[in-house]
Amino acid sequence: MDGNNLPGSDGQILSTTGTQTLWIPSFAPDAGQTTNTTLRWDGTAWVENDNVLSDGVTNTWINTANLEVNGATTASGTLTVADTLTAQSTVTLEAALVDGNNMPGSDGQILSTTGTQTVWVDRNATQIQMVNGVASATINLDTGLVLVYTSSTETTVTLNIPTVASFPAGYELKIRRDELHEFGRSVILDPDGTETLDGVATRTLNNGYQSITLLNTGTGWISID
Repeated sequence: MDGNNLPGSDGQILSTTGTQTLWIPSFAPDAGQTTNTTLRWDGTAWVENDNVLSDGVTNTWINTANLEVNGATTASGTLTVADTLTAQSTVTLEAALVDGNNMPGSDGQILSTTGTQTVWVDRNATQIQMVNGVASATINLDTGLVLVYTSSTETTVTLNIPTVASFPAGYELKIRRDELHEFGRSVILDPDGTETLDGVATRTLNNGYQSITLLNTGTGWISID
C-alpha cells in the first residue's frame, strides 16, 4: 500500500512526494500537466525532453543540432532537411529527387548547382563559358559551349576537360575557337588524367573559327564533327 493506503493499478510505479509514497503512472508528467514531449530520467526524476516533441498522433519533431542514426532509416513521407545532410553510406532514392525549385526534373536532365541551390538542367547544357587570353582554364560542369580566344601574350590556351565521370554518358560538349586565324596560336584540348580524345592524349585547334563537338562515351571523349 502507498501513503494513501492504495495498492495501485497495473503498470504503475511507486514514487515519493518527499513525505510519503504514492503509486503513479509509469513515466508520467506531473499531475494535471499537458505535454507533447517525451520524458527522460535525469538521475533524480523524470523530466521533459523538449528536443523530441510529438502530438501523439502523426507528427514528431526533433529539435537538435546533431542527429545520429545508426542503422537503416526509412522515410515514407516528405523529408525536409533545413541544414546540411551528410551521408556516410549508401543513399537509395526510390522516388523523385526535387531540386531547389521543388521540381523533380524531366527525363534525361542532370542536377546542377547555381552556387546557392541545385536545379535540374538539360543534359546538354546551354551554358556558355568564355575563355579569353589565359594560359589554361578548366571547363565547367554545366557548360554546353566553350568560346576560346588566344592573345598576344598567351598564344597557347590549354582547355582542361574534367573527367568523363563528371558528366553523364552521351553528354555533348561544343568548343569553338572564336577568332580569326593567327599564325603560331593554338588551343589545346586536354582530357583528364589518362583519358583520351579520339584515342589520343590531346587535340589541337589551329585554325580560326574552328569548332569541335565532343561526346562522352562513358570511358573517354570522341569528336562527332
